[in-house]
Amino acid sequence: MSNEITALSDAPVGWVNGSEFGCAVLERPGTESAIQRIEQELTGIAEEIDRDLQVVRQILREPLKNEFAPGLTGPQLRVLQALVQPDCLALPEGLNAMSLKDLSHRVGLAHSTVSGIVDRLESRGLVQRLESPSDRRLTRIVVTPAAVDFVQKHVPTLSPLVTALERTTPGHRTAILESIRSLRTLLESKRRLVQK
Repeated sequence: MSNEITALSDAPVGWVNGSEFGCAVLERPGTESAIQRIEQELTGIAEEIDRDLQVVRQILREPLKNEFAPGLTGPQLRVLQALVQPDCLALPEGLNAMSLKDLSHRVGLAHSTVSGIVDRLESRGLVQRLESPSDRRLTRIVVTPAAVDFVQKHVPTLSPLVTALERTTPGHRTAILESIRSLRTLLESKRRLVQK
C-alpha cells in the first residue's frame, strides 16, 4: 500500500488513475488540490468577465441617457430599432410589423419582457398590436409613423460599439465576435440544462 501512495504522490498534479482532471485528485498532504485551484481560477475569470460586461453595458447606455431624455429605456429603444429595420414585414400601409415571438428573438429578451415593453410603447403611441384578419391568434407589433420619425431623428447611427470596432482590424473584430458568441452559447446551454 505504501508503494501505491508513493506512486500517486509522484503523479503530475491533476492526474488520477491515469486520466487528467479526474473527479478526485490525490496530492501530498498540505497542498491545495488541483480541483480547488481550477475552481478558484474559473471563479476569478468569471468575476472579471462580469465586471467587464457591466462596464461595457454602462458605456453602451451612455448615449441613450445623454441623447434621449423622453424617458425611454434601453430595451424600449432596442425594440423600436428592431421594428424600424427595413427587413421587418411591411404592411400595405407602409409600416413595419413583427410577431412578438420574432421580436423577442431579434432583441434577445424573454417573450414576457418584450410583451411588457410593447405594452409601455403602445401606451405612448409608438407601437400598435394588430390582429391578423385571417387568424385572431396571430398578432403583429406595428410601429407607428411617430416611432419611425423618433428613431430616425433621435437614435444615433453610430453607437459607441460601432465606433470602437472601427478602430480594430478585421481579424480582431472577428475574434471579438467569435468570443462573444462562444460565451453566449455556453451561457445559453447552461440555461437550457437548468430549465429541463
